[in-house]
Amino acid sequence: MCTVSIVNRSDSILVTMNRDERRERSEEGMFSYRKQGVDLLFPRDGLAGGSWIACSERGELACLLNRYDDVEQRERPSRGALVLDVLSRDADIPLCDWLLSGSGLGACRYAPFTLLLISHRQSLRLDWDGKISTLTEVPCGNSLASSSSERWHEVLNYREHCFQRWLTRGQPGMEAAGIFMPNVHVEPGEGGPENAILMAREATHSKSITQIELGIDHSEMRYWNEAALTTLEQGEPKPDEAFILLAERQTLRHAASLQHQEVNYA
Repeated sequence: MCTVSIVNRSDSILVTMNRDERRERSEEGMFSYRKQGVDLLFPRDGLAGGSWIACSERGELACLLNRYDDVEQRERPSRGALVLDVLSRDADIPLCDWLLSGSGLGACRYAPFTLLLISHRQSLRLDWDGKISTLTEVPCGNSLASSSSERWHEVLNYREHCFQRWLTRGQPGMEAAGIFMPNVHVEPGEGGPENAILMAREATHSKSITQIELGIDHSEMRYWNEAALTTLEQGEPKPDEAFILLAERQTLRHAASLQHQEVNYA
């Protein structure tokens, strides 16, 4: 249960992700970590230790959304590990090969998911439904990806409608301290809080918002934790510049040797 928007700006790619999770599940804030020689920046899950969104010094970012396909219920590794693994993979190995190897999907280890890998070179989407994996290119321009554990198609269609309406209205948002927050991620919407991108249900809600602005030579991550989102869920005060300033933020410089390096996606 999450929603990710990808918005192309004049000199950067802005990726904003609402993480929808059980109310009792904790998060541990932002972490910087060096994995297999690659610097990473990510918010860390308090239960499994993985993440749902991260960026790397290679100028790549990865987002993971759970899918809710009907599959055999058995113990599986946390999908959150995949986000960090894909960003720290051997850059000489084609992404398709890596994902289908023991390091990636391997023997159908993971529960169903959608994985987005985004960079200025190319953006890809991997859908794994528990039986078949499908790798496609994310089209140029602005786009939305979402998931829901309830009424999948109905909720996703509604959120896509909200996003397209936001685009046609000129992409309104709040801006302060060099941060732009799209309104579509922080407003409750007209279809009820259980369907909105800023989601609230009895057992689950939008627990945090993470935003990555992917520039040419650096990435900046902004993270709004559960406490920051509490006022949004309650509906007042209306989101304003004060909300933006609650963000924890950190910059990750892209490695000079990798800024113009071609990563093998084939």
